Amino acid sequence: MATYLLNIGHTVTLPKRRMAKDFADRAEFADKGDIYVSGKRIEVKHIKHDFGYQAWPFETAAICAKKSFDAADPRPDYYYIVNASMTVAALVDVKTTFPDWRVQKIVDRERGYDYDVYAVTPEYLGWRYIDFEERL
Repeated sequence: MATYLLNIGHTVTLPKRRMAKDFADRAEFADKGDIYVSGKRIEVKHIKHDFGYQAWPFETAAICAKKSFDAADPRPDYYYIVNASMTVAALVDVKTTFPDWRVQKIVDRERGYDYDVYAVTPEYLGWRYIDFEERL
């Protein structure tokens, strides 16, 4: 695990990464978060679709697999859903939005099965630019 102190007063911790060799071993390689900022667990989801700032392209935003969230310890504090070009992120604040999450079924065409995910409607999304070079 690597820890950094940012010059804006936040401590950032990046947990050690390990990759499962195949899907059957995934439980053995479950992590405890993608990144921690000042003790808050943040999960980052990079999706294949591009979308702009405050322009979610779907009826709902899938946050994470229900089974994964329900078993998480600690549970994430935030989810960042990053667009394909990695310039914008839709932010889900778990504490404030969880009471309004809904369960929906998603089909994984690559693996040939479906599973339940937690999702929200777009009005529950916060927004962040992540293309820092243009904004510094």
